Amino acid sequence: MQQINLYQSELRTNQKRLPLNKVGTYAGMFLALVAVITTIQWWQQHSQSQDLIAAKNEKEKIIKQIEVITNEIAAMSDDSDFKKVLLDKEQELNNKKNVLTVLSGQQFGNTKGFAEQFTGLARQHVEGLWITALDIHAGGEKLNLQGSTFSPEYVPRYLQKLSKENSFKGVEFKTCLMLRDKGSRRIDFDIRSTQKEAS
Repeated sequence: MQQINLYQSELRTNQKRLPLNKVGTYAGMFLALVAVITTIQWWQQHSQSQDLIAAKNEKEKIIKQIEVITNEIAAMSDDSDFKKVLLDKEQELNNKKNVLTVLSGQQFGNTKGFAEQFTGLARQHVEGLWITALDIHAGGEKLNLQGSTFSPEYVPRYLQKLSKENSFKGVEFKTCLMLRDKGSRRIDFDIRSTQKEAS
């Protein structure tokens, strides 16, 4: 029978131990890191808490302001003069809405409205010619234009300029009447148009 010595120095594993001063250093660094993380977390929670308190105070302030305004409105609504002013303003608003509806051509089935035509008339202005009356009928399909000038050649020039506007594409001027005002060089004109039939 053969005996094996397991305690030979070659078979033993060498265990290296850290010196105590290094263990202390690592433990100190670990504790410092934990302290830093804890401080950061506390600061974030404190900051969020302060933001929450500020938001709550702001909310309460706004609620109080709303209550004050509501009370003022309630007090005003009891005032008969205020009610009259309010009714007048509502009537004025309704009148303006009606005018807007007419100008936008919605009553006549014209969804484009007249704004483009007014803009085109203004954009193609001819110096020395002025418009004195403008009638738009049938939702913008018919246009009656009256005006005055001291130079009759300005009238066809104005009509040529109008034909360049998209809002007057397809509009055909059927009649143009020009009359000289007695005792003056002024010439009054009356132009009427109809919308061409779409082919």
